[in-house]
Amino acid sequence: MIEKVEQNDDLQWLKLIPKEDSSGFDFIQIGFRQGVLSRMLLKDSFGQTTQLLFTNVAVLTPIDDDIFQFQAPQGADVFDETAEQ
Repeated sequence: MIEKVEQNDDLQWLKLIPKEDSSGFDFIQIGFRQGVLSRMLLKDSFGQTTQLLFTNVAVLTPIDDDIFQFQAPQGADVFDETAEQ
């Protein structure tokens, strides 16, 4: 379930509540400043809270393909979902 939370700290907050208790989380809150991800608050089922702060977030910035390289581990099954059907 997704709930809109009262604006706080100049952020617009959304609260995500899992459909099932087996997720390991009570909720996750996501805070946006002018539409850009700024903070996350995660409360797990043990009552622990983790806060993440995002700074210098770049939106729609081109990233060179050479930065990322993926090599599947030996024995892994890889499915190419980009292939035309």
